Amino acid sequence: MRGLIPLSAILAFVLPSCDRGWPDVYWRSGPYKLIAIDTFSQMSLAHDSTPLGIVPATVYAVGENAQYIVLKQHPYSKSTYDKSVTNYYVVRRSDSTNFREVEAGVQGPLDEAAFAKLAAVDSLPAFSKTFNDLK
Repeated sequence: MRGLIPLSAILAFVLPSCDRGWPDVYWRSGPYKLIAIDTFSQMSLAHDSTPLGIVPATVYAVGENAQYIVLKQHPYSKSTYDKSVTNYYVVRRSDSTNFREVEAGVQGPLDEAAFAKLAAVDSLPAFSKTFNDLK
């Protein structure tokens, strides 16, 4: 049949852009992922245990180590985010499939002073990825 694109050609183009069924994933580490469902400015941290975010939009920086994920976030409200406010979140990693257990590992929102105090006590990772368009 002329004019038809073979299914294998379509899959070869589409599949590399998807991340385990999450086409809007911008970063992943194990069961954690940064997703932006409708717009890039709605970037939030999600976990495989739930399609809902465990850290709300707008996340613009992330770092990780074996124990923690750290995030910088501007609060999102009414279709926009407030760049004048920066919140910090610390997420203790969990491989649990129970959303409540995963959610219990989230600390924040924290201000910069509280985050620095926590970083001095725990070995928190540096921020390794920043989405400058959202910063």
